[in-house]
Amino acid sequence: MDALSEQAIARTRAAVLAMLDEHGPSELTAALQTAHRTGASRAAVSRAITGLVNNGQVILTPERTLIPAP
Repeated sequence: MDALSEQAIARTRAAVLAMLDEHGPSELTAALQTAHRTGASRAAVSRAITGLVNNGQVILTPERTLIPAP
């Protein structure tokens, strides 16, 4: 992965975390829309959200809602 992709993933993670911090739990669709506004590719958005879930920073519920981790 190149440096631009890493930067896009980092920007996307920051945008999703900021959205959750400001608005609380959010449907995955809303998080994806917020992430796409950063200008990141679909792959970068997917990697960013997957990374947040895998790192335990957010929880993805069975109802497809992202919530900030406690």
